[in-house]
Amino acid sequence: MNNEALRMALNNNQKRKKVLTILFLSILAILALNFAVPPSSDFFQQEEEHVVVITTPIKAINASLIINQSIIVNASFEIINSKIIFNNTNSQAIYFVASKNASVRFINCTITRANKMVKYYIRIDGASFEMINSTLIGAGYRFSHLGYGYGLWLHTNNSKISNSHFIENYNNIYVSHSENVTIENNTIIGGNYGIYTWFSKGLILQKNSIISSYQYGIVLFNCPNASIRDNTLTRTGIYISGTSAEMTESNITNSNVIDEKPVYYFFNKSNIVVDNITVGELIFAYCDNITISNIEDILLIELVYSKKAFIENITTRYGMNGLYIEFSQNIRVENVFVFDKYYGIVTNIVNWVHLENLTFENNQYGAYLQYTDDIIVQDSVFKNNHETGLVLKGCDNISITNNYFVNNTKHGLTVMYAIKGQITGNVIKNNGVGLTVIHSSNLFVFNNSFENNNVQAESDSSINWSDGTQGNYWSDYYGADINNDGIGDIPYYIKNLQFDFHPKCKPMFIGWLLYVIIIIFTSLSVVVVFLKIRKNKSVVLKDDR
Repeated sequence: MNNEALRMALNNNQKRKKVLTILFLSILAILALNFAVPPSSDFFQQEEEHVVVITTPIKAINASLIINQSIIVNASFEIINSKIIFNNTNSQAIYFVASKNASVRFINCTITRANKMVKYYIRIDGASFEMINSTLIGAGYRFSHLGYGYGLWLHTNNSKISNSHFIENYNNIYVSHSENVTIENNTIIGGNYGIYTWFSKGLILQKNSIISSYQYGIVLFNCPNASIRDNTLTRTGIYISGTSAEMTESNITNSNVIDEKPVYYFFNKSNIVVDNITVGELIFAYCDNITISNIEDILLIELVYSKKAFIENITTRYGMNGLYIEFSQNIRVENVFVFDKYYGIVTNIVNWVHLENLTFENNQYGAYLQYTDDIIVQDSVFKNNHETGLVLKGCDNISITNNYFVNNTKHGLTVMYAIKGQITGNVIKNNGVGLTVIHSSNLFVFNNSFENNNVQAESDSSINWSDGTQGNYWSDYYGADINNDGIGDIPYYIKNLQFDFHPKCKPMFIGWLLYVIIIIFTSLSVVVVFLKIRKNKSVVLKDDR
């Protein structure tokens, strides 16, 4: 069929059809924050619209094609040396879907949209597919609460994408339930993810350049034995996870680099020591007895299905997460400095976490600990974070002591769905809301200093605001202390009919002293870490198994 026939097919209103595909939302818990679970391959929903169904072969060369309504391809569709422009005049998204009866090739093509208001995506659903020397711009979008439209969405086998450019697509390349997909020699700029793979096998991702993906450059979820090599990532990292430890085994070589520094990946290893190395990212999957120390400006450390890790003297800046710990246990982190992240530290389904002498500054969230039990956070500083300093969600047995929460825009400390814990000895100052407690029980909050927060504290839960003899200092408490015992004679009213019955009349001197000590200690620690790293550039990667 020639180019004119293609245009006629696209404008043939006799091909009208109402498309309504049943919604199926995947509920498998990848609980990385702001890390949306992708829909299944059958997931999309459109309002009533006109759809063109192409059942005869099409080949266009040196053409300029305008697509103004959705297309379903059930035949050969080959476009060479051409420009394809998606242009829809209403607010509804349009799509290009190739079924299992189709074959699609884009060779030396530019695929884009008429303007930024147009929403479109390309989905290869069972068709054979090849994309070579082509460019995809502005595809994909987020729609309502139902899910996502992807840039280029592959649900097929034996496909290849090479020597192409992907520019600011919502999720650039998404591979779901596919086999034997090769993605190589591409440049991917911006977008939520660079390459997102989901329940797929036989993946080869190599020699791609991935720049500034908002969340991750490469995601592997339940994609065992993927080959990841010779990729160059800039200010974005690699995330790997799965429904079991075995699903996290892949061939990720240190020929991958992040910000010109190598990536090191370990699977099923014990007694690992990583010290004083130049590294872009460390990934530990199904490992135990891990020591990581004295690393400057690493983008990301990830532990998944691992246990018994000690992490100390680390600085990390930029990117989605600094430390991401999932399905793991017995983790101790000391003297870590996290700046300019979305999440400084994330834990998800972890047992026993000890965080001490940490500094979180200028992140969206300092630390986000969820579904994690037996937590100790102490002697740490959470300051100037744009959302919340520390979030605890669905955690049991927490101890938050001797920390400093200051100048966090929305919340200093938020506790949600927690069971049993103690928050004591903290200075909580100049935050939007000092402390927020939601649907939690058996919490004791005492001997803290709440100073000049817009809202000092709020809770919808029954909280013990004292230990029976002393409560907290509140900078806006104006009650008397007639007997001069340092405890106010009338309760301090919080919100929702909650009271601190033993409010302290003076801020904790130890709190201010603690803050000064922490600031001095952490500043000196940064200097010491940098000096140690610069003094000894030796690489120690030790595996005794």
